[in-house]
Parts: sequence; C-alpha cells; structure tokens
Amino acid sequence: VKTRLHEGLGLLRRWFASRGVRLGLTALATGMASEVSAANPAVVAACAHVGLTPTAAPAAAALAKGVAPLMTMSFTTATAVATLVLGASLAAVVVLGSEPVKPPPSAVTPEPIPLLVPAPGALNAQTFWFGNTWSYAGGGGGRGKWMQMAVDDLVVAGDRIYAITGWDEKAGEAGIYTTAGDKIGVQEADGDYAAQFHSWGYSGGQAVTADTTHVYYAMSQDGQANAKKSYGGISRYTRDGKAAGWTGAVNHNRLALFPDSKKMPPGLAVHDGILYVSDLVAGRIRTVTTATMIEGMSFPCPNPGRLAIDASAPHDLWVIDTLANHVRRIGRNGEDRGVTISDCRKPVAVCIDVRSGDVLIADGALDRQQIRRYRASTGAHIADGDFGAPIYSGERPGKVMPGKFFRLTGIQTDAAGNLYVSSWDYGAKLWKFDPARRLVWERQGSEFVTCADADPSADNSIYSAGHRYVIDYAKPPGAGWTMRPLRSTLCVFPKTIVCANHSWRCACCVSAHRR
Repeated sequence: VKTRLHEGLGLLRRWFASRGVRLGLTALATGMASEVSAANPAVVAACAHVGLTPTAAPAAAALAKGVAPLMTMSFTTATAVATLVLGASLAAVVVLGSEPVKPPPSAVTPEPIPLLVPAPGALNAQTFWFGNTWSYAGGGGGRGKWMQMAVDDLVVAGDRIYAITGWDEKAGEAGIYTTAGDKIGVQEADGDYAAQFHSWGYSGGQAVTADTTHVYYAMSQDGQANAKKSYGGISRYTRDGKAAGWTGAVNHNRLALFPDSKKMPPGLAVHDGILYVSDLVAGRIRTVTTATMIEGMSFPCPNPGRLAIDASAPHDLWVIDTLANHVRRIGRNGEDRGVTISDCRKPVAVCIDVRSGDVLIADGALDRQQIRRYRASTGAHIADGDFGAPIYSGERPGKVMPGKFFRLTGIQTDAAGNLYVSSWDYGAKLWKFDPARRLVWERQGSEFVTCADADPSADNSIYSAGHRYVIDYAKPPGAGWTMRPLRSTLCVFPKTIVCANHSWRCACCVSAHRR
C-alpha cells in the first residue's frame, strides 16, 4: 500500500515538475494534508505557479488529509482503505488538470507528458491462449469451463467421471466430466461452490469413490470453518454434485476422521453400503456405513494406500502397501487371502477391470509408467495385457503422446472395457482409451505456475519448463495450438545425479547425458 501511495504522489510531483515546479514527496504529502493551504508555503507557491488556488483541487486536498497518517498505519487498516485512496489519487490528478491556466510569460513551456498507454489502434496485437482444453469462456459467476490443473484420483460411475485434486485455481478441485469427454461442472456449482474444497480452509484430497447414489471425497479443513479445529476426513455429495449432509455431520456434509490433523485418507472404496477408508497414520482400514455415515469396525492393515473392491464374490479388498510397494488381497474383515502382487516397482493406483475382473495396477516407477494386468484369483502377471510406457522411451524420447505416460495418478474402467487414465505432465492429463487401447479422447489442464518463452527464430514455437507448443496464428485463439516434442532432451528438476563411466544419469528422466 505504501508503494502505491508513493507512486500516486510521484504522479502528482511529475505533474508539477512538467510545469516547472519541483516538490519533494514529503513536502507534497504533508503540505497537502493541511486544511489551510497557507500552512505549507511550498504547496501554495506551486499552486500559484500553475494557476491554481488552494481550493481549486479539493479532491487532492481530501486525498492528502489521509496520506500522511496512512504512511504509518497498520497493514490491516491500510489494506481496508487502499482501494478508496488509490481511486482518489487518480481523481486528484484529473481535478488538478481539469482547468489548466496558462503559465506566466517567464515560465518555461513544459514538454508534453508522454502517453502511458498507446493510443487505440497503435499496437497491432492479438491474444492467443494455449495449454488447456477449454478456454474458460462463459465463466459468469466463476462457472466457466476449464480443465483442472491436476487429477490425483478419479472414479467412473455410470456416464460420469468424478476427479479430485488437492488444489485447483478457481475452485475446480472436484471436477465432473462425462465419459464422452465433456466437463459439466464442479461440486455444488449452483451454490457456494468455492467453499466446497477451496476457500475457508477447505482443500481437496487424493482419493474418491462412488456408489449408486453418492460420491465420497477425501478432504481436509484447517480450522477456518470449524471453530479453529482442523480435521481430515470425507465429504459426501449426490451424483449430480449437490452437498449431501446427514445428522451429525461436521460442516454440513463432512465426516471428521482425523481430528486436529489435516491428514486425509489416501484410499477410498465402497461396496454394499460400506465405505472403506485407508488410515495411513494408524495403519488400519476403517469402515463407515453409508446410510448413516457412522463409523463401524476397523482392522489392522500396514501402510494402506489406494483401495479397490474385487469384482467376484466375496468381493475382497485390494490395497496398496505404500511402504513395501506391494498390492495385497485381503478380506473385507481384514483376513489375509494369501495373494500379494510384488513385481510392481511403485504401485500408485489400483482398479478392477469391470469387464474381465482382472486387477489393473498403475506402476509409477520412472522406467515403467504403465498399467499392468494381473489375474485376481492368483495375482499372476498377464504380460500381454500391459499398456503404456514412459515418455522417455521409444524412438522419440520426450514426446508426449497417448500411451507414453509421465507421473500416473489414477486408473478406472467401465463396463464396455474402456480405460480412463489420469496423470500429471506439468498439468493435468485425462485420457480415455477403448478396449483395444486406442485413444478416444484426451483432456489437458494448463501448466499451473511456470514460465514460457518463444523461440526468436520461430515465434510460433513456445517453450515452457516441461513442454513445447506450436501455435498456428492463422487460426482463431485456442484452435491453433498443438503440443510437440522438445527439440532436445530437457532435464528439469533432477533429484539425483550419479557419475559412472564419465556419464551423468538424472533420476527425473532416467536418460544419460554425456559430460
């Protein structure tokens, strides 16, 4: 605020200076604050020099009355009046210049003040956007269409896809999409949608599941909307996106499972009226009756992460052991079924192929980045059922394309055998593949906080921290951009560098770089 005030006073000082009057900022601020202009001879002389009387600039005087105290007031108070004061400063400049008087013959004619903004039509420019599937057009009330910045987990229920992330600008943490690839909204879009996961201390999570009537999201609250008491837990919504409260709910439609903590469940699954919740802190699976949202039994389960329910009776749980990097099959009462999948290097998501009943596991290891298939009865790997590879493999390392993944986050299937995949590639990626794993559609979120620049030799080629975009400026904004492979391997945010045989190996992309 002080900076803005100094800038405003600087404008006034430059206005006087252009008319041959030199005033310091301090003299201008304190002198103008006086109700009687005679209290400050410098301001009187300046006004007289440019042909103004002390009463000819009431807006400036009114402004100045508050300038000097504001220089030392608290940040909170200054913020509260910042808009008013800054608006008044502009008004002061307008009033001071509203009735110009010719300077005395002895005064030097001032040079014209250069325009701060080019005249209309002076700059031949056009705005183009790229990097997001949708343009946010039609965003009245904050409800425009845009692809969220990340998808940390997803669930497919009927013809809807429900996606969740921990944070999305513009309150899009919980996005609702159709299986045809259209975005139809966010949770509680017709109410205070921003307060669902985004404002007043709420945040999204990394797990979501759904039954025939409701969608359940992992979430947290830092105390702002709960009497300064933080908690992690679950929020419940109807399938059409309305908050679904119950008697005894916290903050209308939320269940606090981790009091005095902002930790959230890393895994959720629901079957036959029971919601299963991974409690990574206590090393347990907890259960909640969906009709009443009352917590029931729990049982030990080491390092539980993502969950899935087996398609066949007795509908056992598949749970990721986040420490051992195993996927285990256990009964819904915690009984060990003796089936462990241990050849995944970094399992990050698990689901059941609805059509075949096989177990699908997203292996997020840097040299895997693929969806692997296993038999549910034995846990045996089905080698010819795997899909995908890391983007740093193949003939064009680094090329972003369907089936070449980076940082897998979620997988789901539908009854027709289609596969839905989410990942983070310097922004959200959401894909749909048919049963033959051919691309049906791809949706992409913009890069969140990054920088980009155009190639001076080819300004239609734009480079960001993780991507290269090419824009056809002959097409309308938003219609002419495509993502292209980088012209050379770009290594961003290396975690470790190991020197062996005079070459460097970077853990972020597992590609060798000669010294």
